[in-house]
Amino acid sequence: MTDPRVKNRSLNALFDHISLEISPAERQSELFEKIRGIADQYHFKRANEYKTNVNEDRFVFGKFKGKKIESVYGTEKGRDYCQWLMNQLWFEEKFVDNHCVVCELITASCE
Repeated sequence: MTDPRVKNRSLNALFDHISLEISPAERQSELFEKIRGIADQYHFKRANEYKTNVNEDRFVFGKFKGKKIESVYGTEKGRDYCQWLMNQLWFEEKFVDNHCVVCELITASCE
């Protein structure tokens, strides 16, 4: 999952685009407000989920999303996945917190 701030910018860009294509009267319509409300709720839920996962050392993306990183690393399949992640350039750039936890686990297992 990408950083919620990026998602928020994407949603704002989408609504700016929608706003340009509809008249001012339509902008005030009930449907437009409902769509914005749904998008805001979705963003709020995803942002909270992201914060919770980061704070609890859980993966915030991928096939192990929401699972504790240490528990995943405790399995052979999980160790392979973590090793694979460490070889991906985007992992450290996009998911700094998850990268730090995985790095610590790999370093500790080598000692």
